[in-house]
Amino acid sequence: MSILELDVTNDRSIKDCVATIMSNEGHIDILVNNAGITHYSPTIELPDAEGRAIIDTNFFGLINVTKAVSKIMIDQRSGLIVQLGSVSGLVANPFCAMYCASKAAVHAWSDALRMELAPFDIKVVIVKPGCVKTELANNAIPEMNLRLDSYGTLYERIREYIIKRSTYSQERGITAKQFADQTITAVLRDNPPAHFAAAPLATLMRIFSHLPSWASDYFLSRICGLDKLAQMVKRETQHQHQQ
Repeated sequence: MSILELDVTNDRSIKDCVATIMSNEGHIDILVNNAGITHYSPTIELPDAEGRAIIDTNFFGLINVTKAVSKIMIDQRSGLIVQLGSVSGLVANPFCAMYCASKAAVHAWSDALRMELAPFDIKVVIVKPGCVKTELANNAIPEMNLRLDSYGTLYERIREYIIKRSTYSQERGITAKQFADQTITAVLRDNPPAHFAAAPLATLMRIFSHLPSWASDYFLSRICGLDKLAQMVKRETQHQHQQ
């Protein structure tokens, strides 16, 4: 097994990686787009540069790698493309809105792609993980701590909930190997599903995606402390009106 460096946000890196594989192997049968970054921040306080980096990596990076590889698969008249989405693309979560947006975009784009590549016998599977223990969250925590400590936040009074949100997957998730094993079993079938979800919260989020918004809003607001913040703001407003 050989490992190649690939930066999905760099067109040259993508072209060089694909060219090397084709030179060494002569074909590409499976593409798994799993590069991604996340964040933990109140939505209106996320710096533009960080938000754009999330979209560039999670969405446009996936697009550019897929475009490069799919042309080879079209010539082969076969292939499997596995897109790593997220249950967060089904139901948005507080304090990681840009990540949720990037994954929702991946779902929609890949659904269209699946239909367009079907005539060439290329299958596209969208994988929607729930809680999985990976470095994705760990990589975002230092920037979150820096933002909370250096910049402050309108949500300071529920700071502990923002921090808790960042550790949720690590505390409740299955291991990356467990998730990978489940995913491999699902996507390597002769007729793989168009959508595949696994790991804790996957089923619950799929259910929420079919319920009225108030149901998921209520559940997630309680988990993320927004109900407590609402009570604080209400008391303050009442106090101001009484003065």
